[in-house]
Amino acid sequence: MSARGFDNPFGDRSGREPVSARSPLRLRLVLSLVGATGFAALAVVALIVQGAVWLPVVAVALAAVGLADAVVITHRLGDRGD
Repeated sequence: MSARGFDNPFGDRSGREPVSARSPLRLRLVLSLVGATGFAALAVVALIVQGAVWLPVVAVALAAVGLADAVVITHRLGDRGD
């Protein structure tokens, strides 16, 4: 059995949630940039060491995913007016 106001499928405010709730977008932005930087560094190290060919390819692909995520997050933060 759910409490009154918490089962609204339309997502309207019930008046019970905190008004000053913080969005996790900035943390997600930091984590995506750290991940992109780390995978880019891994790709460089893997190219210098000249080990397996697939490792730098995968690292560059994951760094690109992190950068794309950072672009999307930056766009969403701009839409909110913060």
